[in-house]
Amino acid sequence: MHVRSNSLNSFRSAACALVAFACGPLAAGPAVAKASYVTFDGSATSINSGDAAAGYIEIARGIYDGFLRTPDGTVTTFAVSGSNDTEALSINDAGEIAGIYLDSADAAHGFVRAVNGTITTFDGPNASFTVASSINNRGEITGYYYAENVGLDGFVRKASGRIVSFDVPGSVATYPTCINDRGVVVGAYDDTSAHGFIRAADGAFTTFDVSGAAATYPICLNAKGVVAGYYAVEGGSGSGFLRTPDGTITTFGGQDCPARVNYPVYVTSINRKGDITGSCAERDHIRHAIGFLRHADGTFQKFHVLQQGPNTWPSGINNAGVIVGTDANGSFLRFPSRQQDEMRH
Repeated sequence: MHVRSNSLNSFRSAACALVAFACGPLAAGPAVAKASYVTFDGSATSINSGDAAAGYIEIARGIYDGFLRTPDGTVTTFAVSGSNDTEALSINDAGEIAGIYLDSADAAHGFVRAVNGTITTFDGPNASFTVASSINNRGEITGYYYAENVGLDGFVRKASGRIVSFDVPGSVATYPTCINDRGVVVGAYDDTSAHGFIRAADGAFTTFDVSGAAATYPICLNAKGVVAGYYAVEGGSGSGFLRTPDGTITTFGGQDCPARVNYPVYVTSINRKGDITGSCAERDHIRHAIGFLRHADGTFQKFHVLQQGPNTWPSGINNAGVIVGTDANGSFLRFPSRQQDEMRH
């Protein structure tokens, strides 16, 4: 087994029961700036405010290393000693990287790579596998782990290396997906279905659901505490949502990204401004994924990386609006531009 097919989705699929992408047509509207693109090899999973990207790349058949791509285009690969699969999943503004690697038995473990390249591995208490999903600018990491007689619990690993375990009261499984710079964690938990949770830095929990949803999957939150994710309804369809700190939930999709059965809007990232990125399906090719950018004012853009194949999967957006992701041939960076026009409404 290797993780590339599961990779970034390996923890999100468990946490969020990921399904295929879908959305429908966009109506024409006023013109705005057209983006420019830079493409490169590998599968990019995360971007920081300095436009450095992290991800993983196949360096030999069945062997994957993590990578760091700096803004000048320099790519540095790295691997946990003895691992055939090392995947960077999150990078902070300092350039510290968190992710997962597989041991010889294909069990996942967490790692953090310091700015100087030193790699430290870790696991949850008595864990048989550990997934490190997100690192903040304080060096705190969140994720989840499985331990016998405990089940699936969440954790926060402090910058000191101390690991604090937690689970949502009444849950049978807890899957953190993101931590912001205030130490607030979001994710999903299961009882008889999936629900959203927010864990404050002091350990207090707030749980929530999108009204009418059969399942709610928070994916990310920004420094202001705005949560973004997606939800499913009976029959499998669903759309995106954002939740403000006062508890107000706004759903999006509809005319922008109409949901189809088993093809929800798939949200991946939100920046400080409240811009959200993710994927849905092309109108005429529902098996082809297209990227979207939902601006903080609620306007939508959909985009493809030109000449890079039929699929575009954004995975992160930074505070300057630069989007990172993967396409059919590798990875891309999408830079906002003021020179040309594209359709937005």
